[in-house]
Amino acid sequence: MNRRFPQVGVALILLGQLTFAAWAQEAAILHATESVDVPNQPAEFIISPIRCDQDQNILTRSPNSDGLDGGLIVKISRDGQKRIPFDSMLASLKKSRVIDFFPAQGGGLFVLVSGEKDTEQRYYILRFDADGSYQSKYLVPSPFRIQRIAAFPSGDFLVLGRKLPQPGSQTSMNSDPLVGIFDIGRQAVREVRIKGDIGPRTARGNESTRGAESGNSNADREYESALTMSSVMLGGDGNIYLTRRSPKGPVFAISAGGRVSHTIHLVPPQGAVLHSVQVGSRELAAEYREFSSDGTTVLATILELIDLHTGKVNAHFRAPLSFGSFACYQDGREFTFLLAGESGRLKIIRAVPE
Repeated sequence: MNRRFPQVGVALILLGQLTFAAWAQEAAILHATESVDVPNQPAEFIISPIRCDQDQNILTRSPNSDGLDGGLIVKISRDGQKRIPFDSMLASLKKSRVIDFFPAQGGGLFVLVSGEKDTEQRYYILRFDADGSYQSKYLVPSPFRIQRIAAFPSGDFLVLGRKLPQPGSQTSMNSDPLVGIFDIGRQAVREVRIKGDIGPRTARGNESTRGAESGNSNADREYESALTMSSVMLGGDGNIYLTRRSPKGPVFAISAGGRVSHTIHLVPPQGAVLHSVQVGSRELAAEYREFSSDGTTVLATILELIDLHTGKVNAHFRAPLSFGSFACYQDGREFTFLLAGESGRLKIIRAVPE
């Protein structure tokens, strides 16, 4: 059963009525406690997504990797001094391309790639050990186009993507979205039904239903973006938290059994948009940004901490723009950022509230 958290609904609505400027003014400012240069890791820009494992190692796509032919994921130790590459080319797949990645238990990594098999494009999940050595691959059953993966402690995966049209179907490639559990033992994908998931118009933040007519409209484009930019992260309770990239999320807590245990509805401040979400063991950190009128310049960044189980907003903080990209949140109110420094080198910044 989905919990709507009525005990905090009024407070959230009132908070959401504040302008972004007023909210930012009230928020405590984060200050840097540590700034670490990462040696031997050029970074003219940061490629999303950024993930962290249970040991607070940072995982990011190397900007020097060729995304159209293989792809390189780099694990950077907490102190920034150790760098381990995970190279998808070690799987020897034809015309492979990295699509997503997710931390494995024990410091390893799962990498989602597309590759050619019998002249068809197929999707594989590659497994790497903590030292970057390639171990095995799993072929995701067709007919699906997979865009995001997350690993449950049980070893199964939550997969997001699209159901591909059947031969002879009049359905376009942008067919129905998929949220499913990939059972690697049975080599099968079981669909997860999500009540209250977004649709072509709800992705814009209004209350239209999923069955609304669609066409080449702004609603359709924002819906596609909300699906494509969805994020998945493992919580300390063993659930995977699926966040839709729309103004209010939502955030769905999905169990290994394929149940939605509860739903968190985000309420961004007026004038702000949801940019990213990081999940700790007890709290979710939602990053909101305010942009200039032409949408090209970030004016302010607010981080809001939300209890994973009650949906209550515990705190909100303002992050200086000079910190760069929000990378990790660790319970205890420590935030980690990645910055492409002026020297062209990657910098790790850790910050806490003042």
